[in-house]
Amino acid sequence: SCFERNFITGRKLIAIDASALPAMGIHDFNHIKELSRLIRELLDIPFHPTNRSLRMRDPKIAYLEMKRRTGIEMDSTTYNTFLFENKHFFPQTRRRSFSKKRSSKSK
Repeated sequence: SCFERNFITGRKLIAIDASALPAMGIHDFNHIKELSRLIRELLDIPFHPTNRSLRMRDPKIAYLEMKRRTGIEMDSTTYNTFLFENKHFFPQTRRRSFSKKRSSKSK
C-alpha cells in the first residue's frame, strides 16, 4: 500500500533503492533490506555497492535506467537496440554475443 500511496509504477520501481524507502515512510531497517532485495530480484539486478559508477558496467542496469523515462522512443527501444546504440560503453557485451554466434555457426 505504501507503493500505491506514492504512485510507484514499473518505471519508477527501477529508481527505488534503499535510500528512497525512508522518504516513503518505511523506516524499519529489516524491511528496507527485504524490500530492496525483492526489488532487485524482481528486476533481475545484481547487488552493487552504492557507488553509482558501477551501474554503467552492467548494460542491463543501464538499459532499465534508460527505460524508466517515458516517451515513444523509450517505449520502442529494445535491449538489443540499446546495446547496439551504446556499444562504445559496453564493448565486452558485444564481443561475448559475437563469439556465441560464431561458435554456434561452426557446429
